[in-house]
Amino acid sequence: MEDIQYETNPQLQSRLSQKNDLPKIIQWIIRYSGGRINNEKTATYVLLGFVVVIVLIAVAYPIFFGPPHRQIPPDANIHVPIR
Repeated sequence: MEDIQYETNPQLQSRLSQKNDLPKIIQWIIRYSGGRINNEKTATYVLLGFVVVIVLIAVAYPIFFGPPHRQIPPDANIHVPIR
């Protein structure tokens, strides 16, 4: 039986081991970006931008689409006590 030898690529091995050290969400962003995002730094910026957009939507939604403010009808009798 012959000894089987495999060629190893040190760059590929270091990239694979580095990929296993990344958080799962960063790995997910890199995997499903369609090749547009290919490193940890860019994936982190994308994730940060996504979080900022979500926070802005969460803050802006009640301001623009909250319940309407009640207005006092013009013919209402309002008695303001004098002190």
